[in-house]
Amino acid sequence: MPALKKVIEALGSVFRFHKLKILSLFLFALGFFLLRFPYGDLSGFITAQVSQRSAGNAYLEFEDMNLRVFPGLGMRLSQVNLSLARSPLPELKMASLVVAPNWLSLLRFAPGASLSAEDLWQGDLSLSVALGGKIGDEGRRWQNIDTTYQDFSLAQLIEALDLPVRLGGQGQLSAAGKLDPQFSEQPDLTINALISPLEVPAQTLQIGSPMGPIPFPLPNLSFKDVKLKGRWLDGDFIVEDMILGAPTDKINARLQGRLGLQLQRGGLGVRPAAGAYDFNLELNIHKELEKNFSVLLFIDKFKKPTSTGTLYRLRVSGTRVGAPATMGKFDGF
Repeated sequence: MPALKKVIEALGSVFRFHKLKILSLFLFALGFFLLRFPYGDLSGFITAQVSQRSAGNAYLEFEDMNLRVFPGLGMRLSQVNLSLARSPLPELKMASLVVAPNWLSLLRFAPGASLSAEDLWQGDLSLSVALGGKIGDEGRRWQNIDTTYQDFSLAQLIEALDLPVRLGGQGQLSAAGKLDPQFSEQPDLTINALISPLEVPAQTLQIGSPMGPIPFPLPNLSFKDVKLKGRWLDGDFIVEDMILGAPTDKINARLQGRLGLQLQRGGLGVRPAAGAYDFNLELNIHKELEKNFSVLLFIDKFKKPTSTGTLYRLRVSGTRVGAPATMGKFDGF
């Protein structure tokens, strides 16, 4: 026993005088283990867990996974494919996806996480989510979100969404506000978007009119940019201001108003549903292009000649998108 006591005293002395060295060695060993751990071997397990926990509604596939240390601790997945079965979104393909704790929200004792994706339709997406305030007396809480989407390809995004229009340009998007994870409450988001430049190749669109859809042939068009400032609140998307083109463009326009837009849960998951709309529109068409827009005869009573072409000012409203619109006079912004 005296020998054991001496050994314990010796170990205690070593720890007392070399505790920083021992701690550093322990942290080094832990860091080495975390960095060298074969995270990629967990890909099959993670794919199965995501599918199981989402009841088969989400499928995540990636080539490799490793620990990211800089600029913040997180897990990095490479060559990621994410499919959401009950979503209007197409398959999401990205070069990498980083998942990390939201350190700022943790300091405020509000658990959260951050995501960043590279090369998603050629753009970079960042999203931070943190626990927000209570929703009524139900015990549920809002999720505060802040997201930016930079330098994405508008052409690739529209093609992936299978929209009936062809557009090109580079986009920037930001949104901040709060969401109900169960979508029982409608979002409260501030949204800003910029497309610069906007390219419109020649094509034929179908536009609504009191007489029904009208074929609308478009020539090749180019706009300096499109700017949108809006708010999604209480089931309405409020267009605070939307400006298409610059005064030097052959066509430029300005739009303000609102569109009913609610997220609704159904058998196919959560999907947006558009409702009634009411917009004020100001549209300038250069005289060089007037012959291409003869289809606008049904709004001739709202036009006014200018030194460079024609100015249209009108109010457009309807019970739903696609239904015949009601048009009236608008005096201008």
